[in-house]
Amino acid sequence: MGQRDSSNSRKMVILGSGLAAISAAETLRDSQFTGEVVVLAKNDPIRSSFHDFSQIDIKSGEAVIIDQKSKTVMLKGGESLSYDKLLVTSDYRHRSIEQKKVAVIGSDAKSS
Repeated sequence: MGQRDSSNSRKMVILGSGLAAISAAETLRDSQFTGEVVVLAKNDPIRSSFHDFSQIDIKSGEAVIIDQKSKTVMLKGGESLSYDKLLVTSDYRHRSIEQKKVAVIGSDAKSS
């Protein structure tokens, strides 16, 4: 698995805790992405699913607003996460965005 390079300031945030989130994070590291990888999960049992989670930051929390213009995810409780790239996995999208638990700002895209 690729190593985190602290001189690489790029940040990838992945919303979700299922297989898609785990696979995406591991694929980023396996393909030598050296920026920061953050997986935001409502629960933290996924930590045991990673072979080497030392290179992946797993945060427990719930997104309430995704602001695409400022590239920020606001969490329940007021904390925010900035990102360069954001991946919303299918389990997260279905449970949160399509059920209107997360507001998406700056998007003209419609849910399908």
